[in-house]
Amino acid sequence: MRTDKILVLTLFTLTLVSCDRRPVNDEPLWTMTAEQRDSATFARTRHFQTGYNFLVTSDSLPLYAEIPSFPSGFISADSVMVYAKEPLVVAEVRRVPAEGHPAYWIKVARDQSSMGWTSESHLMRSVVPVDPISRFIHAFSNRRLVAGAVILACMSVVMFYRKVRRGQMRMVLFRDIRSFYPTALCLATAVAAVLYRSVLAFSHDAWTAFYYEPSLNPFLWPPLLGAFLACVWLWLVLLLAACDDIRRQLAPWPSIIYFLGLMSVCLFLYLFFSILPSVGLCYFCLPPCAACFVWQWHKHAYSGYVCGHCGQPMEGKGRCPRCGAVNT
Repeated sequence: MRTDKILVLTLFTLTLVSCDRRPVNDEPLWTMTAEQRDSATFARTRHFQTGYNFLVTSDSLPLYAEIPSFPSGFISADSVMVYAKEPLVVAEVRRVPAEGHPAYWIKVARDQSSMGWTSESHLMRSVVPVDPISRFIHAFSNRRLVAGAVILACMSVVMFYRKVRRGQMRMVLFRDIRSFYPTALCLATAVAAVLYRSVLAFSHDAWTAFYYEPSLNPFLWPPLLGAFLACVWLWLVLLLAACDDIRRQLAPWPSIIYFLGLMSVCLFLYLFFSILPSVGLCYFCLPPCAACFVWQWHKHAYSGYVCGHCGQPMEGKGRCPRCGAVNT
């Protein structure tokens, strides 16, 4: 077991070292043309630039052959229509300083023969970066998905808790196994949710930069965002350790049920802290929750019985949950 933990920590360290972030063009502004300066300013404030790849998420996105002339409005005919799941690449960014209209127009291309202009605001509502991390963030931010996840998490926790009360199964925090890793996983989930809310509240620009140029190296980002990413890495390590302890202490079917209950509790905790009205309320609720988790773990951590056949800790005499041997 010690060798496995060393291997996990080694892979964790190598993964952090291998992560990187693509830098923005740092060419001096005085060597650029006016259009290049506008593009560079746009890249620093919007965090994407020419050559950036998107994926269409809306049902359709119209692209115009030319930038509409103001105040005459939009031209009547569309250059091309692109649809959901089609890739786009940014070909050009142009500033249009017209009062009451979008400041930037962006030329995007699906292929060599299909390209056109659209406003920045319209583009942002209709696309997502192609990076898997960005797509995961976009999907997880969907309000319908979050609402469904809240309902699913609440129903799952209630269902598992009722089974625990009847003595039919084990569950983290309520009828736990003799391992601190599942409890630590719940703690890491709650802390990650609070850090996520803190990043959105106090370091939103860094989060926007992470969304468009994601890197999982926590040392490349400001402290608050770096702490959140470090907590995510810690969560993954704790998940591996918890799965190993669950496998060793429970039979195959009870271990699957316990793992599903553990994931339901983690999902419930993350959503609970994510939907609280304010960050201050998150800071207020986190310490009592952490204390409750530790107390519940201490309550179930120790047992006065062990199986005479396999040495598995037991809450009392009877059939061993691991090997099935009867202890009297």
